[in-house]
Amino acid sequence: MLQTGLAALTGPSGAGLSLARAAETRAPGADLPALIRRSATPLALEAPIDSFNTPITAVERFFVRYNLPNLPGMVDLETWSLKVGGDGAEREINLSLDDLRAMPLREVVAVCQCAGNRRAMAVPPVPGVQWGDGAMGCARWRGVRLRDVLLKAGVKSDTVEVAMLGADSGRNPDLSPYAKSLPLERAMDAGTLIALEMNGAPLPLLHGFPARIIRPGWAGAYWVKHLTRLELRRKPLDGPFMTNEYRLPRGLFPVERPFVTQEDGQTSPVTELVINSLVTNYVSGDTVKLAGLVVQGVAWDGGSGVQSVEVSLDGGTHWKTALLGPDAGRFAFRLWRFPVVGIRPGILNLVVRATGNNGQVQGERTRANPGGFLLNTMQKLSLVTTA
Repeated sequence: MLQTGLAALTGPSGAGLSLARAAETRAPGADLPALIRRSATPLALEAPIDSFNTPITAVERFFVRYNLPNLPGMVDLETWSLKVGGDGAEREINLSLDDLRAMPLREVVAVCQCAGNRRAMAVPPVPGVQWGDGAMGCARWRGVRLRDVLLKAGVKSDTVEVAMLGADSGRNPDLSPYAKSLPLERAMDAGTLIALEMNGAPLPLLHGFPARIIRPGWAGAYWVKHLTRLELRRKPLDGPFMTNEYRLPRGLFPVERPFVTQEDGQTSPVTELVINSLVTNYVSGDTVKLAGLVVQGVAWDGGSGVQSVEVSLDGGTHWKTALLGPDAGRFAFRLWRFPVVGIRPGILNLVVRATGNNGQVQGERTRANPGGFLLNTMQKLSLVTTA
């Protein structure tokens, strides 16, 4: 059932599959030396900041995040298929990889960002993977629309959510696998995909092979990898990664459309990304020459698009507008650059902030929350400049 995908990923069926199986004898992520290991179990690999000097992040420099310790291997996925059902479905269906590839394919360039990106900068400190700036990446994703798959199963009128189950699981095999849900309106949005390809090639194993969810503009927790089952639900999903994890104090960050069925009196689920920007070609403490000095970086948000990026050379007192690079789509990274002129050698106190088309502006202070989620404080760097 999976031969088409395996052949595309690993080459001729015999030798390619043998190589894939041999690779699984190494620790997950061992063949990704450019990434920074933040956690071995569950696996968390961060991209170095210079990975974002291009609008599309290379696969070998794309962050990896799992919430559960047991990861599927190629052998586990040989008989893969996608089951679609639930009490909100008109019928149960089962789709092979070939079935999915036979459907109309769509493409989107979108940022996948862990909700906990930049958690190490939280004030006060919070528990969790202590991510720097690199728990994210921007890729070209290609696959089928989730709505097209759901419509094959039929959607009952009282369906409220679509649960998405992955093949990664906890240490106890009797426990549920990783699962998240989307409100039906987001699941039926034309931009929500079941991706089969990443940057023009079949999904790598650690990025969700053979199929994963792409929900542009939302935190990576919803981008379920190794998708095995979709459940159309007439009641909200109450699993641990919905009701306990990935929650924020209610109203802390603005959202375009709240996830109403997962709201409670005190908290809301983490959903939409917020406006953010970073310098990507320097880190604080670097010594640089003033001649020809250009600061460059990346900005992104939850889908309104980046309106502007501003740079301050004096710690935030005065601001000038940076030059924006080409627009690759409203869910993509937007590169920017700022030529530094008219200053003397010494300490250069850089501050960067972005503004979205929806009016969101990066803040000066951290919006503290117990999970350290969606941190988008303005980045501050001190560079030593010489003549």
